[in-house]
Amino acid sequence: MPQQDQLNSKSDLEPNFCYQPYFLQCQQWADFWQKANNINHKLEHKYFWFRSDIVDNYKLSVLVYQYPWQLGQKFWYIAKGGVLENLESKEVNNWSEIDKDSLEKLFWELNAKILASAKAQKITYIKADWEEGLTQRLGLESVQDLHHFYQKNHTKALVSNKIIQYLSTITLNLSQIQKEYQVEDQREESNFAKNLEKKSKDDLKQFFVDSKVFWKTTNSNVNRYTKKSLDQNWDVSTDKTEANFEAFWQVYNQTKDRQNFAIQNKEYTRLLFDQDFSRLIILRDAQGQPQCVWFGIVFGDTMTYLYGGNTDYSFDNYGQYLVHLVAIKIAVSQATHQKITKYDLGGYDPNKGFGKFKENYKGTVRNFLGDIDIPIQPIKYQLTNYLISFIKFIKSLLRK
Repeated sequence: MPQQDQLNSKSDLEPNFCYQPYFLQCQQWADFWQKANNINHKLEHKYFWFRSDIVDNYKLSVLVYQYPWQLGQKFWYIAKGGVLENLESKEVNNWSEIDKDSLEKLFWELNAKILASAKAQKITYIKADWEEGLTQRLGLESVQDLHHFYQKNHTKALVSNKIIQYLSTITLNLSQIQKEYQVEDQREESNFAKNLEKKSKDDLKQFFVDSKVFWKTTNSNVNRYTKKSLDQNWDVSTDKTEANFEAFWQVYNQTKDRQNFAIQNKEYTRLLFDQDFSRLIILRDAQGQPQCVWFGIVFGDTMTYLYGGNTDYSFDNYGQYLVHLVAIKIAVSQATHQKITKYDLGGYDPNKGFGKFKENYKGTVRNFLGDIDIPIQPIKYQLTNYLISFIKFIKSLLRK
């Protein structure tokens, strides 16, 4: 893990700083997910909302995703789950204001409803990945603590060896930029995007100067290389056009092949591209060839970086630094009722190159405990996992 003095913890932020529900717990994302996964599929993907009873004017809710599993079975997935609402103030996910005992009561009430429904619908098992603010408030520091927490409540649970979502992310606090940077004429984000190509160099250079307080909080390399990226001959585009989507897909696929990671198919990504909450950035060289691409989403006060790719040309010309400058510029330029004050850099692994790169922005690391499997039909769950392991073993022998 990174040294403590290299990365911020949540305590470094202002006392009232709290995260909104993770995008996987947002209705708009769930609607998109269901539509994207049901295209040309015979097995229907679904999602459900579950809510606890009211305790001390608080309610805890969670969005649960239903997936098809082996042999016609189904499992439920709680993805970064936990939405705490103060019914009086309407404040969401301010975990510090609720006492531990009340939260624990809400948690078990919610779990009881989920388990009862899963049994009624013949779900094989539930995979639970809880929001980090919730588990911290419950005093849980590891996935083993979470496992023991379930066991104490007489709920059979297992630490999962299969992780669906990443367990860490780094989030940048843009509050200071929002305070100091005023968008000229209060233009909306769409107008900024339309005018970006015409004045990208001057506008981005001025934004970099205006937000210098933020950049000084980053690693000196980020500050220096971001400034250098502005002197390269980049053409920047943020328009959501067919040409830009194809440019994104080209570089993203090349990066995937070079670095050997899995991606969603083009149909899924295209549907995501068409959503109002998605954003796109393309950097092209002087010959008009795409060299660096960025794909993100915006929910509430948070912009999240989902997918991206670079070529060797981009790395040589600091494209990976420029694209995050543009993303931050888009974030603070968005004229909505809720300002974007957080930029989530996406999945983080300190042992990988992209993790080292993200560390240099010195954001706040959010660590999620990991996945717990709760068997609803224990015999089916155990036998199916044995079968999966056996098939993998046979395939490994055949490859030798």
